[in-house]
Amino acid sequence: MKLLKTKILKLRLATMQAKEILFKWLTTSNLTNDMLGPPNFADNPVPTREEFDSQYKDHYFDGSKPLNGQCYIIINDGKEIGQINYNEINTDTKSTKIDIWMADREFTGKGLGTEAITILYNYLGQMFECTRLYSSFKT
Repeated sequence: MKLLKTKILKLRLATMQAKEILFKWLTTSNLTNDMLGPPNFADNPVPTREEFDSQYKDHYFDGSKPLNGQCYIIINDGKEIGQINYNEINTDTKSTKIDIWMADREFTGKGLGTEAITILYNYLGQMFECTRLYSSFKT
């Protein structure tokens, strides 16, 4: 199983078994209202399970199509604290969209998300010559 790491964090390729917990972190954590749904994000509703499954297809969890995207579990001090993924890599522009969310508010404000993005950026640059990451998150 692919493991990316620094002294602070590890990113482990998510498996199909992790899909359920990632859905829960996104849709029912104490951070969900800060990312999705009314009142702050009426144009970006909390996804149903069917919507989540249609966006995060099997290749995100089985490694079968790495150019189309993969999910990683963010691990700090042996504890699973969040998720980061990249989507399809545009090989012409060497870019991809990323998504990241933490499992709980207790893991925010510590630079862990920034560290996870840095790890993923370095990996994508080495593996796919990807030089640009972007997010559709709106504030």
